[in-house]
Amino acid sequence: MHHTQVLTASVTADYPEYYEHTRLFYGNVAAPTLIFNRTKSGLAGNEGSLSYKWERHKLRSKARDLEHSDYAMMTNEHFETVFNTSDRNDNQQFALLFTPLAQESMLKLLSDITIGYGDDFDFTKDHMINLIDSDHLQSLDLDMNPGQYQSINFDQARENFVAANSNYFRAIYFALAPLLCVPMYQQIRSHESIYGIDQPVHSCFWEHEALANFWGEDQFNHPNCVTQSILKTEVAANNGDRKEITVHAHGYGVKHRVSYISVYGNDGRNHNVPVHWDEYYAVTGTGKMDICEDNDFSDQKLSASDRIDRLNSIVANAGMERYRRHIASRL
Repeated sequence: MHHTQVLTASVTADYPEYYEHTRLFYGNVAAPTLIFNRTKSGLAGNEGSLSYKWERHKLRSKARDLEHSDYAMMTNEHFETVFNTSDRNDNQQFALLFTPLAQESMLKLLSDITIGYGDDFDFTKDHMINLIDSDHLQSLDLDMNPGQYQSINFDQARENFVAANSNYFRAIYFALAPLLCVPMYQQIRSHESIYGIDQPVHSCFWEHEALANFWGEDQFNHPNCVTQSILKTEVAANNGDRKEITVHAHGYGVKHRVSYISVYGNDGRNHNVPVHWDEYYAVTGTGKMDICEDNDFSDQKLSASDRIDRLNSIVANAGMERYRRHIASRL
């Protein structure tokens, strides 16, 4: 007599997951101690909805609760409901930023779904740092590699150029739009503007990481890496405009494992069921990248052909291989 049964078992283990998330950081000394968090609600243009009325009711109740809340509701309740920042820590500084003009501009922005993107962003202010997290930026290719325009057909190349840059401009403009709605942010002058002192123009580590990613993570990966890598950089040697950059590629290798899990069967006995699974372990690859910064912006007045000749000479004289974002580089 033969008896068969199917036994299943599983193993739960850590797995590296990667994703890209684009956010806008903006620093400004206006309202230096103000903190608030605003999340998209979709209430703009929905004044008659139950969700809108309920949100306004909650804000009114919170404003009346003098014992447990310091929140003071502004006169424009529609703005307060749509642009809910009831967790703010300073009502006076908030009112200085969001004047009646700023409130009107912000409401227009949140309601515009024809030209703009409507209410698709979160707005966080933490002292002098402003963070804008817009949904429409997540699908935007910020790399803007000129190779995307290429075509053997001139008309097609021109169409690619116009479409890509129009989409890029619209997405970037409306990512900045919440900041442009605040007049005070446009009235604060920079240190250079006030004192007439030009600060040194040098690239930061974010530019170095972007350049390393442009070369490709395959150039820096650990030999055992089987996943994507996150590239981080540090300056190994600094000679003014010329720098040697060390690139660290953080990824994961894999080991194939077999675990035997005891499972109770229909025959009244325990059976060891083999489960094949992958164990991921951290690995770090290391590479070098040489860069030469081009801080002479006078080429903006040159013709297109003269500027190309100038860029080619910069790359050749510096012994570099690529020129991008005013930085020549090589591996």
